[in-house]
Amino acid sequence: MHYGLNRPDSLTFDPFKAIVAPRPIGWIGTVNAQGVPNLAPYSFFMPLGSEPHMIAFTSEGLKHSASNALHQQERFLVIGQVVQTPIRDEYIRDGRFDTAAVAPISRLGYRDYATADALWELQRPGD
Repeated sequence: MHYGLNRPDSLTFDPFKAIVAPRPIGWIGTVNAQGVPNLAPYSFFMPLGSEPHMIAFTSEGLKHSASNALHQQERFLVIGQVVQTPIRDEYIRDGRFDTAAVAPISRLGYRDYATADALWELQRPGD
């Protein structure tokens, strides 16, 4: 099956979010005009760079985080620098963040989520 803007009747629900999976969930912190902080999960979130740490997120509709970012003169696709990353000490092993111990949650699509329960390391050519 191929579909585009016109979805066939056999696809009752748009599969786009389920196909692009898993999506990491980013916790986006913003502050509104009155100085009230807001922390919210976004599955339309991605890292953009590591020096400095940069992320982007977008919102379907004007939710609190997007509204707060717009108030701060940012674009609806918000790009920002990560200024602090809290990590519990027990999640650091041999100098690395232990992803398996954290069992991160990812959004799959519709109302489906998953936790990482099988991790493996893959060497890059030349490693």
